[in-house]
Amino acid sequence: MNRQNDWSMQQFMKGASILTLAAFIVKILSATYRVPFQNMVGDAGFYTYQQVYPLLGIFGVWTSFGFAVALSKQIADQMTRQAKQEVYTSAVILLSLISVILFIVLQGGASFLAHWMGDDQLTPLIRASSWMALCMAPIATMKGAAQAEGRLTPVAISNVVEQAVRVSVVIGGAYIVMRTSSNVYEASHVAVYGSIAGGVMAILILWMRKPSMSWTYTSQWKQHWKELLILSISFSASSLILLFYQLVDSVTIFNVLIKIMPLQEAMELKGVYDRGQPFVQLGILVATTLSLAIVPLIAHYEMAKTEEKARQFTTLTFRIAFIFGLAATVGLVLVLEPLNIMLFRHNEQWLALALFIMQIFLLSLVLPLTAILQGKGKIAFPIIIFGGSVLIKYGLNIWLIPHYQVVGASLSSLLTLCIVTICMVFYFQSIVQERMTTTRFYRISVWATMIMGMVVYPYLYIIPWEKMIGSGRLAATFLTLTGAMLGAFVFSVSMMRHPIIQIREWYVLPFGRQIAKWQLYVQKEDKK
Repeated sequence: MNRQNDWSMQQFMKGASILTLAAFIVKILSATYRVPFQNMVGDAGFYTYQQVYPLLGIFGVWTSFGFAVALSKQIADQMTRQAKQEVYTSAVILLSLISVILFIVLQGGASFLAHWMGDDQLTPLIRASSWMALCMAPIATMKGAAQAEGRLTPVAISNVVEQAVRVSVVIGGAYIVMRTSSNVYEASHVAVYGSIAGGVMAILILWMRKPSMSWTYTSQWKQHWKELLILSISFSASSLILLFYQLVDSVTIFNVLIKIMPLQEAMELKGVYDRGQPFVQLGILVATTLSLAIVPLIAHYEMAKTEEKARQFTTLTFRIAFIFGLAATVGLVLVLEPLNIMLFRHNEQWLALALFIMQIFLLSLVLPLTAILQGKGKIAFPIIIFGGSVLIKYGLNIWLIPHYQVVGASLSSLLTLCIVTICMVFYFQSIVQERMTTTRFYRISVWATMIMGMVVYPYLYIIPWEKMIGSGRLAATFLTLTGAMLGAFVFSVSMMRHPIIQIREWYVLPFGRQIAKWQLYVQKEDKK
């Protein structure tokens, strides 16, 4: 029996590693494709796409991640083949109904939603996004069934191919449209169809390795529906939170800006604000990777009643999330000026983007903590907090944007996430009922961050680089890359001279072996 359990765990970890790598690639693609897209369509074009993107993102995350994971868990929990097929059938019917209803609502209500966002020209884009709703059911149900059977490789492949196709269509379509008509709404319209093309490719890949499930009616479909909805929302809640904040921004920022400035200026200002999205996505890569790589281990040890192991991985997750979240936030704020010029040609709205980037630290704590709570079966509290935070975000937007424009929008997100983080940390502490780390850990982390700032800031902003290498994008690229490398070097050396993560603990992480070797080298040199 033990050998079978070991084999199952080995297979699970292998599959989880594949999914983690795939998720990492998908996140990289998702964050980076916006840069060439913005460069081609400009800030106004970036605004038109980002207004509609939350609708696409919410559909995709909830179904292809949250619902798929919930379905796989429900199927795996069943003891008989008949029961598994009943759950699968219930899921197909439920998600098919939701997909059709969403399609009808978006098709029929596109003009209303566009008017609500303050821009009637977004109507065709919203109608186009409705077709993505029809991809929801087949993608989620086939992924869920495949994951339940332990076949994670086709799921990983479909994730990567879906994103690659989407990015290719978005960038290629934008290039063609801007070369022919230069209509930013048409370019964004094509970009929306990129998501649909990616969804269709995912369906084809999953269909080629479709599960061996057959449809079986059950009288318990109401219970199955209830459980699937609750679990899917809980599994995807932390990933959806930023998308719902973006949706709030879509229906508030532009509506307010067009009342106090010309239309074109309002479009461009919202587009500049939306540049913060790829920065945050890149900044929370470590937190996302932690949630995917370490949290399944915690859940495994929780189920095996190995409390000491579970506790060790829980505290490790918190410490690594804190360190990388803090370093990524401060590091990105330090290099923001040359980074903005390198990627987007000019450095506008520095304060708004800096405040936006500060969300990285908070999200780096919230994402893994939420995932750990899910592993412990505590799903209600995070859902309530996240749902309430969307209302808080909306209220703060309405209050702050008229006074501070996009700076107010960034500030509202930051304040809302502060409330979420405080609530999550206190609730988590009440569940774990022990200190997550030591005062020494916080002291060294903050000290290493301060040292990084005291070195990188003079390097970037006191040395007269403009006289030596100019002020164009090439110069900005040089300063961004050298400043980032200098910051990473200084931070890592400062932290590893007084190690707060042990050598053996790094090995749990992807690429942790290389970090462990670097820490050994730093400690060896420090002793000389």
